[in-house]
Amino acid sequence: MKILIFGVSCVGKSTVGNLLSKKINYKFYDLDEETVKYCNMSIDMFIEFYDSRIERDSIREEILSNIIENESNMVVAVPPILYNDYINDVIEQEDIIALELQDSVDNIFSRLIFTDENGKTLTDSEKYKNKHKNHYLNEIKEDIEFYKPSFTKINNKLYIDGKSANEVADQIIKKYLNIK
Repeated sequence: MKILIFGVSCVGKSTVGNLLSKKINYKFYDLDEETVKYCNMSIDMFIEFYDSRIERDSIREEILSNIIENESNMVVAVPPILYNDYINDVIEQEDIIALELQDSVDNIFSRLIFTDENGKTLTDSEKYKNKHKNHYLNEIKEDIEFYKPSFTKINNKLYIDGKSANEVADQIIKKYLNIK
């Protein structure tokens, strides 16, 4: 079985996906990390180098396609991309469970961390985040609205309501995987 976890940035896809994969003994892929490996550059550099969203999304789709074709029993955290016919076809496959994680703007904001180009958390990350709180709350709201149409074909929606990653992983197992 292949489990694809979708959702906006900082909703918890990677954290939940990684924990879920360990609980059910599946391989875990974070599509952002796979993109970094594939393109040999940071995500920030990837976005800067490929300034067209369509170009970035097609690269991510190619990477996702390779993972799906070459692996079974896996969990993939999929970053927000504008899903087209390819993604719609993928999520309708029999051996795939597509799941969208949802949460409130405030809960997503609470998960924000800021890192340097090497992925190291900045020492003043919380201070910076709170100083620019209104800006980031608005960005999160905009992301949720912007990507909402992309997630319409994903039938499995899980509103996590600020729960811990462990609680969400257990809820996915119980609700979607029928594993006791």
